[in-house]
Amino acid sequence: MKTNTKKSVLKLATAVVVFLFAVNSVNAQILINYQNVDETVYQTVGKDFRLYVLPDLVYSPDYEAATNDNLGATARWGWEWTYSEGDDGSTAPVNENWVEINDPAIGSYVFTVVESNTVVGCADAGTTRNVEVIAAPTATILTDDITDQCGDLAAQDIIVRISENVPELLAAYSFRITRLVQTIDVSDVEIDEITSDNLVNFPLVGKVTPAADEFVWAADGNHTYTIASDALDIVNGERTRYTYTLETVEAGVVGDGIVSAISQKSDFLAGQVNASDFGVGAKTELVFVVNPQPVTGPIYHIPNSFGL
Repeated sequence: MKTNTKKSVLKLATAVVVFLFAVNSVNAQILINYQNVDETVYQTVGKDFRLYVLPDLVYSPDYEAATNDNLGATARWGWEWTYSEGDDGSTAPVNENWVEINDPAIGSYVFTVVESNTVVGCADAGTTRNVEVIAAPTATILTDDITDQCGDLAAQDIIVRISENVPELLAAYSFRITRLVQTIDVSDVEIDEITSDNLVNFPLVGKVTPAADEFVWAADGNHTYTIASDALDIVNGERTRYTYTLETVEAGVVGDGIVSAISQKSDFLAGQVNASDFGVGAKTELVFVVNPQPVTGPIYHIPNSFGL
């Protein structure tokens, strides 16, 4: 994990970080989107983020929270970093009330901030914020392919395992499952495309959550989403292939993979929503093939009347 201010860059080497700042308002809002909420901050690994502190208005009476401007000329903000090997004595430049953490590693971090000033040099005990940096979400299909079915097949459960270590109230995911229905020949080559669309689609605004009957949240971080396939019927008397693919939503996302509420929030500084890869070895395609039952033809022979 690395930390930046506007004038300095500090590299963090351990899981516990302490920086010095102060806060004097419980419900303050800075730069519109930054809020003071009494909660552990969840952040996706590798995604840069910032923490801001509200200045003491006695010493910064002209401070504008909406733009984070007009800090008092007498204010002095200092960060002290505590590593496992000891305090490196680093401080931030004058009049900076934020810290940026670059490329954070997985782990639990405690940030402590104390405001000091150059008027009388006094400070209080400070405030703290816990940050939990977690692995990016992944997803994989658990249902096995069925390609040797003779005759129609009843609808099958498509089970998707979504892995992310978050509390239940923070579990929300954006992805889609597409379906492609084709008739195919004996060499698996398409004869006709019957259907091509989405079986389900969860956009950025409208993520699936544990509130959905199909979604089961798990404390171990391995959640499941289950949806029924179509009735897997033979079409036009031909071999019929049903392909279901786990994909990124169509709009608003960069890259291929899944987006969670936490990973989307963690992309705030990036200015775009980046999909997290479904995961190494993830199964993203599910195939069902239903085959017409062979019809045994009549037996031919040389008739007894041949020599008459």
